[in-house]
Amino acid sequence: NGDHLRDDDDVLDLMGAANEIEWDYDTPGSYQIGSYGFIQAIPGKQLRNMSQAIRRGHRTRAARINTDKLLTNRERRGALQAFSTTVMSGYTTALTSDYQVDNKSSDLITMLGDYIYTVKNRIGKRPNFIAMGGVVWDKGIANHPDFEAKLPDGTVKAATPQRFVEIMAQHRIKGLDLIIGDASYNSAAKGATASWSDIWGEYILIGYNDPSAVTEDDLTFSKMFVNRSKDGVKSKFWNAGNNADPDSEYLRTETDYQCKVVYPQAGHLLSNVLGLV
Repeated sequence: NGDHLRDDDDVLDLMGAANEIEWDYDTPGSYQIGSYGFIQAIPGKQLRNMSQAIRRGHRTRAARINTDKLLTNRERRGALQAFSTTVMSGYTTALTSDYQVDNKSSDLITMLGDYIYTVKNRIGKRPNFIAMGGVVWDKGIANHPDFEAKLPDGTVKAATPQRFVEIMAQHRIKGLDLIIGDASYNSAAKGATASWSDIWGEYILIGYNDPSAVTEDDLTFSKMFVNRSKDGVKSKFWNAGNNADPDSEYLRTETDYQCKVVYPQAGHLLSNVLGLV
């Protein structure tokens, strides 16, 4: 039901599965996990009375739930920065109805090309990616005449990401990576019916990323700096002394990264991109 992708604390079922989660996001240093992580507790009495197979299943489920939460929230952290008119202050344009992507008479190729060259003229680097929420693609660009495919029998087929990139390349806008984010999270309160919210929202982001950037001195729109000693997501059972304990009912899951917009001027954010739907 999406409980494991909700953005607040969580209670699952009463059958011995993880039923307690402590968050470390808003209060750094509030407990042992110093970076991003969760603690889940499986009721100890139930855990000790289970067979090995059932115990292993509950522990696997607890680790999977924590991992899903961490990865979902890492994506939310990135999207909340990249698609933020505050972070992108001075580098944001709210589209008027003449240029909104669900307006079939708008000239999207020229509009997108203009903002690509806006970034190029600002930083001396041609943007190499366009990112947007799934709803922007589905309700706008995929069915826009600039990118639709007209078949020999006269029928029209919705655009594909590959066709979008090819058409942009035909207009001297080459080397673009198209990123369509369609992830969601459960924004409902605990115990309520799941309510899914888009992580990426109704934005288009044009920018230049340097995949080889290693420090904040490198010219790149964004970068996820990862502590290599904790690459990825790691889970372990632990006791009160914060040491590994395979028999403990407490599962600790953590990851370590810094996901941030390094140079906002290396990008341009388009807001108010949908208007007719």
